[in-house]
Amino acid sequence: FWQIADENVFPNQNPTSGGRTGERIHRLGPRETLDQVAYASYGQTGLWRALAAFNGIDDPLRLQAGDAIRLPAKIDDLKALA
Repeated sequence: FWQIADENVFPNQNPTSGGRTGERIHRLGPRETLDQVAYASYGQTGLWRALAAFNGIDDPLRLQAGDAIRLPAKIDDLKALA
């Protein structure tokens, strides 16, 4: 087989290539805060702001028990937002 066009012209064909990394969903418990979730998931409370940014949360005080929070698979995904 010969490559006819530059490989950058075609999108990735493998469903796992170039896509977002796997994320988890965490449901907030009663009185649970983003800093607690950041510590439990990544061992660093200081990542709560990045966690808020990752989830598009502008006011963490309005979060309620049962709200879903997306957690990136890699801590580096959060550190890029911090």
